[in-house]
Amino acid sequence: MRISILFLLSMITLSAHPHSFVDVYPAIDEESITIRWEFDEMSSQMLIMDFDRDHDGSLSEKESGTLYKETFAGLKEFEYYTYFYHDGKKIATPESDSFMASIEEYKVNFYFTLPRPEGTTEIRFYDEEMFTAYLLKKAFIKMTDKSRSFELKKLDGDYFFGYILELR
Repeated sequence: MRISILFLLSMITLSAHPHSFVDVYPAIDEESITIRWEFDEMSSQMLIMDFDRDHDGSLSEKESGTLYKETFAGLKEFEYYTYFYHDGKKIATPESDSFMASIEEYKVNFYFTLPRPEGTTEIRFYDEEMFTAYLLKKAFIKMTDKSRSFELKKLDGDYFFGYILELR
């Protein structure tokens, strides 16, 4: 019995690992946040094989549109793994109002914009299900309003890891 429980627990641990690694580059202004996701090499190659239909090393407007419909549009359900907070209380993430995908130096990049809810004091980036690991560094963040500042903190969930971007 004890061996069965240990085996089941080890299987849960083994299944909780990221399948994709994404560098997050947010550009924040008073009304919106524009985000660039740069996918790791393996995920990028899979996306390129699936969506660069003419195999020219770039994504046309039509190919980017197909990629949007088949991958990005469904992320609305998961709030684009970008969560807004006001004084510790979660605010609903608005729907993205723009999307573009490109291939840059053999990596797929998603560019999208989210309207920034009024009163946002934190923006958090994470995937609770741990299918995607996000990397956010201070050097990746752009604030258009130079009178404002931010602090970047790590978010250590029970079984996932993410980032908290505190806006000041």
